[in-house]
Amino acid sequence: MIISKSTSTLLCATFVYSSANASNQFFFFGIDTFRRDCIGISVYFAQSGDVSFEELIHGSPTGVSKDFTRFLDCLGWPIQVKSHTGYLGGLKSENCETTPYFADRHCEVIFHVPYLMRSSSPDLPHMQDHELASQFRGAALRDHVAILWIEERERMLNLLPLIDQNVLVYILIHPLGGDTAGGLFWIRIMVQNPHNNGGFARLVSNPLMIGPLADGMLVSRHALGSLVRNTAISADRACRQVTDSYMEPNATRARHIQDLLQSHLSEEPETISEFYRTMFAT
Repeated sequence: MIISKSTSTLLCATFVYSSANASNQFFFFGIDTFRRDCIGISVYFAQSGDVSFEELIHGSPTGVSKDFTRFLDCLGWPIQVKSHTGYLGGLKSENCETTPYFADRHCEVIFHVPYLMRSSSPDLPHMQDHELASQFRGAALRDHVAILWIEERERMLNLLPLIDQNVLVYILIHPLGGDTAGGLFWIRIMVQNPHNNGGFARLVSNPLMIGPLADGMLVSRHALGSLVRNTAISADRACRQVTDSYMEPNATRARHIQDLLQSHLSEEPETISEFYRTMFAT
């Protein structure tokens, strides 16, 4: 009996795995890394738009605000870098103990927060650790999205050139003061197009690709964390989709499986009896 094409593909996959050498079996386990988008997002705190790069990375001498700390807790749940088995986005247990992390069926998100990084030396104060900046830059090198919490509104856009990474979308958060504000936060969404790339030009001209937040919105305290997180994920996905090289994780996974099958077509069993004979031969 000749088997159908769909059944043949399934049997071939089973046959390849059962008879695979160690490298091919490693390939089978490796394709599980393509099941979700893996996203890194940088998060910064600044007292005003006049801070230096050192203050942006090391934090204000007065420390970060309590509202910013609560905001970090709302972005995701804290994970221990040393024992975490999911996506780490370049973080290592030697330079970071814990950081916010979020995951669902579509993506894994690691938040790069410089104020949670460890000093390179136990005897060196955090504010004086010059290696911290290079360690953070190395971890956040591929981040397309940055979140900036800015206490004072004036000249907030001065902070954008300080982040000399590959960031394309900035989400700025400014807490509105005064009793009348009622715990509201002003949102700015800025899209950069430094390389004049045609794909990102489409992103600049179509801001509705990013959401649910939009530039100029006011957000209440209880909804801030989840809305900013979802907007950052949306922005990262939009940045990927406007590039010609982006491929959905499920499509990447299917392509890698097909590549392996193509390399073993000569081993494909042609009949059911041949398949079982190969599988259970002693």
